[in-house]
Amino acid sequence: MIALRSALEATRRLDDPAGQAPAHLGLARVLGRKGDLHGALDCYHLALRIQRVLGHRHGEAMTLSRLGDTLHALGRDYAAAHAWTVTRTMIGRPGKPRTGRAVGRRLLDGVMSDHQTSGSHAARRGRP
Repeated sequence: MIALRSALEATRRLDDPAGQAPAHLGLARVLGRKGDLHGALDCYHLALRIQRVLGHRHGEAMTLSRLGDTLHALGRDYAAAHAWTVTRTMIGRPGKPRTGRAVGRRLLDGVMSDHQTSGSHAARRGRP
């Protein structure tokens, strides 16, 4: 993780946004694996912002997919479903059928999981 933070600082000093996005992504993955899902979420948002500014559609789609995974792990299923839906819209085109199907399965699994546990989610929100 120290190497990733150093790489991120180096890309900032060099004013290299194209290098910053992958550094944020790597840091997000490490933070997520260590259980710091909120830290990972912050890094994914930063990477996403950079990729949008640079017009990197493929990187944006992949980041949205991972962002959705992290949101889902945090119990923010509707936000996760939105991220996955946007991802599928971006990559579910000819030439990317496997990736589109994988994201579609994640979306369906997330929606089904949410539907099956909606009572517990409602209870946590204090609703019947």
